[in-house]
Amino acid sequence: MASGGGKKLKYKKSLIGPDAPDYLKRAADDVGLNEANSDGTSNKEVEKYIIAVTGKRANATDVPWCAYWVGGILKETKYPQSGSGMARSYLHYGTKVEDGDWKQGDIVVFWRGRRDDGVMGHVGFLIGWDEDSVIILGGNQGDEVCFQEFPIHKILGPRRRSTVAPAAVAVVVV
Repeated sequence: MASGGGKKLKYKKSLIGPDAPDYLKRAADDVGLNEANSDGTSNKEVEKYIIAVTGKRANATDVPWCAYWVGGILKETKYPQSGSGMARSYLHYGTKVEDGDWKQGDIVVFWRGRRDDGVMGHVGFLIGWDEDSVIILGGNQGDEVCFQEFPIHKILGPRRRSTVAPAAVAVVVV
């Protein structure tokens, strides 16, 4: 699996709570989106997220695209994004979330591989958790967008997007 997580979970709409943030509800629409078409070519739907973040096209089957997907979803729903295809770029996004204060929709960054090498990572949206694992909705999880379990000990940092509403504009009348 590209993400280094555990088992993929079958999609259940009930995993997304009624009070979930709008970007999380939008992200759930992508469940099942695969990086490759049936003929093995790069999926243009995944490439649009790469373009949204970088402004450049890249082959989805050649690049890790979890951070592009998270960034593209945030951008599409009018929230700031990290501007990077690096999962660990989200360690500096929004505000840090303390243990015990997690909420569905928080952005979670993990180390990836057999050990934390300080470089490789994975990022996705928090869906649920228990004492041992978290469920993440993410891209490039087994080459697709899906719900997947991850061990809690691999978390580098949960982050919460800014509390500013999307596209909020202050109008001053003189």
